[in-house]
Parts: sequence; structure tokens; C-alpha cells
Amino acid sequence: QIHIARADWAAAEKAILRARRRAQTPESERIYLAVLLQQKRRAAAQKVLERAIARWPQQRVFWQQLAAFYAADGAHAKSLAIAQIMQTQGWLADDASRTRLARQHLFYRQPLRAIALLQPPPGNGADNDDNTEAHYALLGEAWQAARNRMRAQNPLQQAAALAAHGRHEQRLGLLHWQQENWGKAAEFLRRALAKGGLEEEGRAQLMLGLAEMQQENWQAALRALRRAGAHDAEAATAFAWIREIENRLRRERAMR
Repeated sequence: QIHIARADWAAAEKAILRARRRAQTPESERIYLAVLLQQKRRAAAQKVLERAIARWPQQRVFWQQLAAFYAADGAHAKSLAIAQIMQTQGWLADDASRTRLARQHLFYRQPLRAIALLQPPPGNGADNDDNTEAHYALLGEAWQAARNRMRAQNPLQQAAALAAHGRHEQRLGLLHWQQENWGKAAEFLRRALAKGGLEEEGRAQLMLGLAEMQQENWQAALRALRRAGAHDAEAATAFAWIREIENRLRRERAMR
């Protein structure tokens, strides 16, 4: 402990190795791991973790650390396998742990497994710990990945109600846009833009303009498309549609 307090990691390692020769315990392994990590010896630390798990499989902290090691190294399949073992042991009871595992399932295109983790059990009240913006947003994303747009809408609406930004409304607008439900698409896109905080405001303006155009709300479409034109990524497409609408309106006036 004195060596650790002084950050003399080489001396600390020698001391812990002497102690380990007398008796190895989960606590001695945790200290040894900390010393190795302070020396940035990840490969050695990983081997210690793997041996510790084989010897003390009920020590949840070792499983958590090894899963984090694999994830940091990009070995996501191994990290997911460990998380699934932890789930069967009942070690992922809190929302944060289930959310991390659900994200891993989505990474491996397993949306139904993610949904099973995120879907609140029937009968749960509105005040349970799962009722957070991130939880509902991830559940909506999982339903989208499962190609069930209808089931994605409710959790996204719940996430939107909890968020200060309009990104969830933008996703809802996109869902309705993809289903050619132009009125609903325009409604959610207007809400998204009003709340702000969007990562792709130009795209939202462009989609709103096209949704209004599909409903022949020409002036509303032109306003949105002109705002989209202020964004470099959408400018060419926006101005092309503006010309299309203006030409159509000129033809209609000429026919009167």
C-alpha cells in the first residue's frame, strides 16, 4: 500500500507478487490488476483477468473488467459473449447494464434481442427507472432496425417528450416520410425545427419542403426549401425543387 501511495508501481508489483505467492485472493488480484494497468501493461492485465475468472467465476467485477477490455480492443463479439453470460447470472439488473448490452445486440444486427432487453415488462408503472429519454430512443431505434416502423413510433414519441432537442421528432418525421404519410411527416419535422438542436437541420428543412410539396402546400414548401438551400449539403437539391415548383406555379397561372 505504501508503494501504491507513492506511485512506485515497480516496487508495488514486486510486493504484490510476493503476497500472491503466499496466497491469492480476489482482493490481491484486483490490486495486481490496478498496478499492471498503472504501468499500461494491458496484455498482462488481461491474462490476469482471464485466470481470475477461471478461479473465481462468481466475482462479477472480473467479468465486467474483461468485457470492457475486449470492447476497448474492438473485440466486440467477445465482449458481447461475456455480457450474455452476465445476463444469465442476473448481473445486468440495472438499466445502464441492459442498455449497454442492447447496444451491442444492435451493433451485431440483433434487434429483437435488444428489444427483449429494453421492452418494459407488462404492468410496470410509468415511474420505473427505464423511463428515460435514452432508453426510449434506443428502443425506437431497435424497432426501426427490426423493420417495424409502427412499433418504433411510440418509444420515439416518449423520448421526444423527455428531450430538450428536436432530434427524436426529426426521426419521427422521417418514419412518416418513408411511409408517405406527408401530413404527419410535416407535423413532426416542424416540431423538430421549432425545438432545435438538430444535427442535420438542412436535411430536416429539405424533407419538410418535400412533404409540403406532396400536399401541394406550395408556399410552405418554398419557404422550407429556401431555408434548406442555405445549407451546402442540401442546396443543389433544394434549388432544383424550388425551380420545379416555381415553373409549375407559372404554368398554372398561365392557364387561368
